[in-house]
Amino acid sequence: MPNKIQDLPTIEITRAIPTPGQPEFEDFCKTLFANTPSLVRLGDTPVVFRNSDLRKFAALPQVGAPPPLFYDTTSFTVKDETGSTFAPSLSELIGNQFICANPPIHTPVRKVLAPHLMPKSVALLEPIAARIAEGIAAELSEQDEFDFCEHFAAKLAARFFGDFLGMTAEEKIAVARHIHDLAPMFLRDKNAAELLAADRASRNFTDLITFAVDRKLSSGQPSLFHGMAAELAAITLPSAPESDGLVPKSLGVLIAANMMDAFHTSGVAASASAFMLLMHPAYLDRVRSDNTLIRPAVHEALRLLSPLTVTLKIARQELEFGGVHIPISTPVVMLWAVGNRDPSVFADPDRYIIERNHGFESTFGGGVHICPGRYVADMISQVALREVLKHPWQLNQEALPPSFIDRSILSQLRSLKIRGRVRVH
Repeated sequence: MPNKIQDLPTIEITRAIPTPGQPEFEDFCKTLFANTPSLVRLGDTPVVFRNSDLRKFAALPQVGAPPPLFYDTTSFTVKDETGSTFAPSLSELIGNQFICANPPIHTPVRKVLAPHLMPKSVALLEPIAARIAEGIAAELSEQDEFDFCEHFAAKLAARFFGDFLGMTAEEKIAVARHIHDLAPMFLRDKNAAELLAADRASRNFTDLITFAVDRKLSSGQPSLFHGMAAELAAITLPSAPESDGLVPKSLGVLIAANMMDAFHTSGVAASASAFMLLMHPAYLDRVRSDNTLIRPAVHEALRLLSPLTVTLKIARQELEFGGVHIPISTPVVMLWAVGNRDPSVFADPDRYIIERNHGFESTFGGGVHICPGRYVADMISQVALREVLKHPWQLNQEALPPSFIDRSILSQLRSLKIRGRVRVH
């Protein structure tokens, strides 16, 4: 007879689940992997954390994404002594992501955009990203010091996707600012002011992306956007925000919702990749002499500093997993970043070892809701490292260790101070 969720051992945490950027994360992982069962619980919520269990659970047909209305009440509403504050623009932006949709909506909506984010399509775009990275590096070449996160990685992501959308130079600057201002969206225990700030950024971001896409569609020039718009228009399924998700009302909304993470995660991933390599000078020299090591260097950096640390799944049917009965509609915590420290999969899991087998990372989630922008984030991170290796850039040791954004569910560097020119004394 299966156990009940209440029979599972409880996670012992003082405030919230730590993320890889926090010093207590390593001990948190070690505690979980030390003689604990497949599942634990946080309050009344089951928690999946082992690498193989994360991948297996995410692939179950009975498991889905929380519907938009779930996030409306848990993430996009703040209640305090003055009342209740709701973020409608954030609700619309995230609700229209196809990773938040379930059958039958998920597959047809995903097929509109996801094929253009697959490896072959992304490979064709790599020369554009490389050209942009080279241009940004040239702009920084005369600076004694700069913030890699803001002045290189975020600009690279914004200009790359801006080119894809046909944005002007001013629009690319604006979209980078809106992505930066969206950061409070990822905070735990947001207050009303933080929620409203993220909501404004969400509205500005959506409006800008929608305007760029509509301009493409009305230009009279044939493009892949016209085919995508036709595919979206052919979807006749009704939206079901309480269960199956939303069908975006326009291609602009679809692209804004699903490329928000691409803009954001690509910059976060490029910064983490550069930081980890620059923190390990012996590897830096090896990668500089052998560019085939760039890709595993990125994968190892993102294994240790996974941008995606935790998500929720929902049991759309009752099921049994790990000897535990999980009733229908039960939310389940997925600790993806912890799965990347599983000692049964990664020997010496807290060390940066680029030679290891990277076939089982849980960096970008798993199952049908795996992050669709993972190949773009990987490519942009590799392009960023390739550019870093061309220059005598060094970490500003006076600014170490760098800080990570507090209270975030992401592992995101706040800044990464780089010395741009070698000083001769």
